Amino acid sequence: LACRTRGLVPLHAGCVGRRGVGALLVGASGAGKSTLALHAMSQGLEFLTEDASFVAPLTLQATGVANYLHLRFDALRWIDDAALRARIADAPVIRRRSGVEKHELDLRGGWAALATQPLHLEHLVFAAAESASDGELLRPLNADELIERLHISQPYAAGQPGWSTFIEGCSALHGW
Repeated sequence: LACRTRGLVPLHAGCVGRRGVGALLVGASGAGKSTLALHAMSQGLEFLTEDASFVAPLTLQATGVANYLHLRFDALRWIDDAALRARIADAPVIRRRSGVEKHELDLRGGWAALATQPLHLEHLVFAAAESASDGELLRPLNADELIERLHISQPYAAGQPGWSTFIEGCSALHGW
């Protein structure tokens, strides 16, 4: 309802940022969006949303609800900070409709930096569960690759009003 009344494009993507600038984290379930968001937060970025971002197509302002982060059990191996690893391990476990169990890390309460306003998108980061064959963690994407990946990864959003305007704006973003 919020998407329709406000003209927002609903995306299966997380979002982190700093000083009002955002990076959309896109990828299939299990690709590591939440782990990537957690690492971004540990490096000082603000958390906006885990996997449901809503973007105004004309302005590329992203919004969402910053409250929980759901992490697979194997994500703990990527966390160097012992206190954070313990916090995650002590978090309640939920079972998704898919049957996957995850830690539900509550980000409220002041310990995590949460975005307090919408973030202006400047970056699109596509996460993949498999390692790159060349060992690179980040590889720049040209505009055509970026748009193709968006179409493939967002089948629901692609059918929504505002998609073509959103895509047009995204073609000028940095893709990774």
